[in-house]
Amino acid sequence: MGPELPKTINLSLYLEGLFNTSTNIMNQASGRDFPAGSADEIWIGFTQNTFPYTIVYEIDSVLVDRNGFCQIEIPGNMSGEKYIVVRHRNSIETWSANPVSIEGTEISYDFTNEIDKAFGDNLKLIGSKYCLFGGDVDQDGFVDTGDMSPLDNDAFNYASGYISTDVNGDGMVDTEDMTLVDNNASGYVAANYPVVLMPVLTTGVVTDITGFTAKAVAIFLMMEM
Repeated sequence: MGPELPKTINLSLYLEGLFNTSTNIMNQASGRDFPAGSADEIWIGFTQNTFPYTIVYEIDSVLVDRNGFCQIEIPGNMSGEKYIVVRHRNSIETWSANPVSIEGTEISYDFTNEIDKAFGDNLKLIGSKYCLFGGDVDQDGFVDTGDMSPLDNDAFNYASGYISTDVNGDGMVDTEDMTLVDNNASGYVAANYPVVLMPVLTTGVVTDITGFTAKAVAIFLMMEM
């Protein structure tokens, strides 16, 4: 019996920085020689569906077209349910809302049509489409001053090209990029993904102390990992 044939994954997603409300599709990112019809490239990962959510398969430099569609192949022996994770050079890391079944030979997942397609409803409605939040220039999972500082520096130096501080992908770092980052920073935009609450044993007030014994109340707190 030969090796299993690869499975096809069809993903639909829009990137806020590139989304054009006039055309309802994405602009092509400037500064790179992308094929006609392509918008930009992304990273896609698949993780375990339970803690510690280890990445079991990943693929980089995946082209997503201007209509938000991309297609990849994964090994045919992958099975069960996996979280789908999407990363982009200056967008917020986004996870599927729940583990996705990858049984069968072709699987589709659409981040664009409902806010609850992303974990924690972590999508931004622009026009009639849901988009991955933009502005995470330093890729730390938050849109904040850490992203604005390099953007300010590059804008001051008239930086251009395919660089992470060019959030709207027009090839120049300027006030339009700053506005997008500032708006998302003020909205406390951050990555959302599964966490685990671990019990932590603490000791309450010690009472009824005698020469030989003491009574204490054990309290379990929950700590986010």
